[in-house]
Amino acid sequence: MFIGCEPNEVEEDLCDPVDCDLICETGYMLDENGCELCQCIILGCTDIDATNYDELANIDDESCIYNYVYAGVYDETFIVTEFSPPLNIDIVWDKDNIYGFGSLSLDVDGNDIDDLVFNLSNYNNDYFKKLQEPDVFSPFIPYYFPSTGITPYDNFEFAFIEVGFYAGLGSYSSTDFVHKINYQDRIDNLPLWKENYAALFQENPTYIFPFGPWYSADGTYYIGIRKDNKFGWIEIEMNGLNTFPKISKIAFQTNDLD
Repeated sequence: MFIGCEPNEVEEDLCDPVDCDLICETGYMLDENGCELCQCIILGCTDIDATNYDELANIDDESCIYNYVYAGVYDETFIVTEFSPPLNIDIVWDKDNIYGFGSLSLDVDGNDIDDLVFNLSNYNNDYFKKLQEPDVFSPFIPYYFPSTGITPYDNFEFAFIEVGFYAGLGSYSSTDFVHKINYQDRIDNLPLWKENYAALFQENPTYIFPFGPWYSADGTYYIGIRKDNKFGWIEIEMNGLNTFPKISKIAFQTNDLD
């Protein structure tokens, strides 16, 4: 805006001074009047439909990548491995037949390096039933409970979710579980990816702590996986309560979007 009552027009500054401690290398955001805000410009992909959507970005830098990957769906750009019959995670019981453990390693991209390791634990329920005395309210509690989890290696990640729970005394907490994905659900734009261990399910002595989305699941579901800009999925068969996952198929992209 200019005021022309003087011979030399003077530009009037309509913006109030901003008291801001932020140091923004990319500059500051502006309001509708063009005045600086105490908010840094964050460049990135702002299209929520894009594979590399950045929820922190506030200015689009035209870097969006679109790489649609859906659970259970593949084409000629995928490496596909089918297992018939499906892979079981074999349980090895201890010498007293009380606790059992198992593991299964998968080489997803065919480079002779283990990419994902499934681990499970279990206990002999009949053993603890025999220990339980009649008319005694407090049961014997196992040290290990039924559980299955995944640890990724070689720069692989898997999709996960955060599950909140009431921790007592007015406090809340959360824990991470492997995302249980339905057939044809989109994978590449999922927001949460994990590069260390998380459980599919883990039974506990108390219902305060969540058992996880795969606990007592019955049907075919998928685990989303990625490495760099390539995505894929693992097809998992579940058969209800007190069962462990079976792996029936793996699909992973061979094309690189870099």
